Amino acid sequence: MDIQRLPEYAEAIVIPPGAPGGDRYSYTIDGELYRRVTTVLGEGVPKPALINWAKRINNDVIFGEYTDKGKSAVKPGGWLKTYIDQANDATLTEAVLLGLRKQVEGLVAATSSIPADLGTEGHALLHQILEEGAMVPLVEINPDLQPAIEGASQWLRDYGITPVATEYTVWHPHLAIAGTIDGIGYNEKGQLILWDWKRSKGIYPEMYLQLAAYCQLLPMITGLKPDLAYIVQLPQEEVFDGPPYHVGVMPDIDVVWSTFLHAYHLGKGMKELKDTTTGGVEALTTGE
Repeated sequence: MDIQRLPEYAEAIVIPPGAPGGDRYSYTIDGELYRRVTTVLGEGVPKPALINWAKRINNDVIFGEYTDKGKSAVKPGGWLKTYIDQANDATLTEAVLLGLRKQVEGLVAATSSIPADLGTEGHALLHQILEEGAMVPLVEINPDLQPAIEGASQWLRDYGITPVATEYTVWHPHLAIAGTIDGIGYNEKGQLILWDWKRSKGIYPEMYLQLAAYCQLLPMITGLKPDLAYIVQLPQEEVFDGPPYHVGVMPDIDVVWSTFLHAYHLGKGMKELKDTTTGGVEALTTGE
């Protein structure tokens, strides 16, 4: 990108009137409803559902299945109950077993929510530091976030990136989808850079689908097309060996965007099928 265009960035990248607004599944922009990019991907690439299913199956095997939807008791046959029965331990009653299962489910839910909650706090803090130029005293930073904040700052320095905007909302008027870009800036070569912070266990293929959508939506709002896009994985709690960050570079944007559209249409189709199928799967019958 022509370095002479750099002064245009600050004027072009501004949050337009009416954006953002909404809830965790959608945005309301100028009175219109736009579904979040992450929501669309969740429907088209439903990995979280498989994970939750696996958790439930594991608990069924260990503790026994619930007897009803109210989760008031568990059925016999779970591995733990069978093991204790064979050991002639009369202290593990059905009530105790039920309590143990609910306790384990609570621990798993609490543990699973930690990265997301810290991620929200971390995004807000990085926005405050990068865009508002605020100097946040170290004593005010959540200790669990410290490695991520240091990693983000180090990555920007190492890659020579000057942030222009953070938490920037973009949308697609025809697909009715929207999302929030974590960061936009330019490097020392004058290239426009887009990035997405991740505090996950790794960098996964589906993350590029989200990033590709942002790369496509940004020009629709600003007229500026990113030259490079990165996924920047930051430490959750433990510091990485070597640089305090891991980086994923966006592959061919057209190919990844095409894959996103496949996921979009699959998710849309499955939602329409669900909405038009009265009573869900239970209502379907086989031919006699």
